[in-house]
Amino acid sequence: MGSLWFQWSIAAAGFDATASILSFKNDELAIVGLLDLHESEVKSVSYSPSGALLATCSRDKVVYIWESGMDDDFECIAVLNGHKQDVKDVVWHPTSELLASASYDDSIRLWKEDYDEWYCCAKLSGHTSTVWSLSFDETGDRLASVSADRQLIVWRQSSKEGKPLGSDPQWREVWKTDETEHKRPIYSVDWVGSRIATGSGDDCIRIFTETSNDTFEITSCQPKAHRGDVNSVAWHPQKEGLLASAGDDGDIKIWKLEEDV
Repeated sequence: MGSLWFQWSIAAAGFDATASILSFKNDELAIVGLLDLHESEVKSVSYSPSGALLATCSRDKVVYIWESGMDDDFECIAVLNGHKQDVKDVVWHPTSELLASASYDDSIRLWKEDYDEWYCCAKLSGHTSTVWSLSFDETGDRLASVSADRQLIVWRQSSKEGKPLGSDPQWREVWKTDETEHKRPIYSVDWVGSRIATGSGDDCIRIFTETSNDTFEITSCQPKAHRGDVNSVAWHPQKEGLLASAGDDGDIKIWKLEEDV
């Protein structure tokens, strides 16, 4: 899940094929910008770490990159084609302008800029069904992905032979759950510190904790977290163990992870 906030602005994806930019004006939240190039519902939006760029993706199979200007004005600077089906999620690398996208075509693509041209620098193929959500770890060296195939996969960036890490990165699968961990498709993933949270169509929230390098085990499972699919999970960026979730039941819940004594 990408960053929807930057400073006092919020980006929101819409079923009307637009992305809205909202900002606080006189203590009220108001729409200050509308991005309307997509041809179908917008599935995800994400600010880059600097806030200078915003990525949007859609059911129209396209990813747009927008550059933020003065007075909440946005200009489209790149159109990323490559996915064969709906693009479900976009998320930025935490420290650089590297973008990851997830799709109904079962793949993950990574995009970067070279001399003002954006291109696909890596394609990750490991899932066997729709990839719903992505989350980088805090270093950006690893990426978590979840899918309708009921698997959580952790990928690690590795250097090409003779090339430094990060110059057209290769990514390899280093760990994954088996199909028995989740009973239905996994719709959301969020990674903070040593913990990965997932939200699933089996109404559960699960927490996976890293026990050794690139090895995780399930340390918490909250059954019936919502009365329906768990569509989104997000860790608090500063308060350890605090997690928000949203479900098909229309509820937003805040959870506190209790440590074993």
